[in-house]
Amino acid sequence: MGRSSVQFTAMFFSPLRLRPGGPRFAGLFSSRSLRVALALLIALGLASLSSPSLASLLDATIPLPQVDERVLRDARRRDLALAQRVREHGLSREAQSLDAAMRAVHRATIANVDDDEMGRLRGALEAAARDLLGQGPASIDALQELRAWHVEQFLSDLGRYEATAIGTEDLEDLGGAFVRAMRSAGWTDGARMALSDDEKRVAYKYVWNHDIGVQHVQTLALTLDEMRALYTLYLRRPIAPEAERMYLRHRVAEARVQADCERATQAQERAAERWRIGKIKLLGELDPAYPTAYALGVAYFREGDEAQARASLNAWLARHATGPLTMRARLMQWAVRR
Repeated sequence: MGRSSVQFTAMFFSPLRLRPGGPRFAGLFSSRSLRVALALLIALGLASLSSPSLASLLDATIPLPQVDERVLRDARRRDLALAQRVREHGLSREAQSLDAAMRAVHRATIANVDDDEMGRLRGALEAAARDLLGQGPASIDALQELRAWHVEQFLSDLGRYEATAIGTEDLEDLGGAFVRAMRSAGWTDGARMALSDDEKRVAYKYVWNHDIGVQHVQTLALTLDEMRALYTLYLRRPIAPEAERMYLRHRVAEARVQADCERATQAQERAAERWRIGKIKLLGELDPAYPTAYALGVAYFREGDEAQARASLNAWLARHATGPLTMRARLMQWAVRR
């Protein structure tokens, strides 16, 4: 894999922190009677539980962020309206230059050009972005329109690729290493992406912002709910970091006996869990409604780090003597202490 693809992967799988806000996390055990019944069940049977039966009661599912679908629908409508404006009125000269520079970088990424050529092309992209941003307040409108037009074109081309497994020039021009990175991460099933429509949209917008270098421009930043949608993908499909993933896949492929294969597979799972732990911490910084300490307790438990699991569960329980996740946290805490 070329350096450009590695840079893409490192950028996409290391999202920025955003200012927190949004709706409260909705837990699963909200019924008081259900919590009481579960507490009685645990009190009656806890002492006689063996490890296999304990595992059957433990819920080691990582909670997902709560996304406000209305916010995502509003964002989709805005993108569609802005893309339609481009179809009707076209792009400004500066936006056309930025469009051409971005496509050139993406084509070079697919072609794995050398570092000098990629540096030259990225310099041209940065210059085109500066020229557009130098146009004053109207530049933000132009960038929003260009991004929306690219989003709608890319998603349309991606849909055709998923249906036919045949790529197009526009898909590469607009997406660069996007499809390649999804395949490398194991987030594909054949030609189909293992992402929801919302996850595809926010992932592309996130990558687009970083390609152009406007991720810190507030009016272009993804909303908290868009970032929640992106982190939903990260948490439900964790992966090991790129270099470690390649090494562990090689170990699995080279294994000659079942025990070696199992050890390599377990190492892959632990590496993916460590990656997810990092994402949980970042999500907790941007989303105060997310149950970070509880999620870390579960993730550390899954990864096998009992000391960190115990510390995270204790931190959660210290602030949540009651609540929808308290019984689950206490049961897992008890399991860690065994």
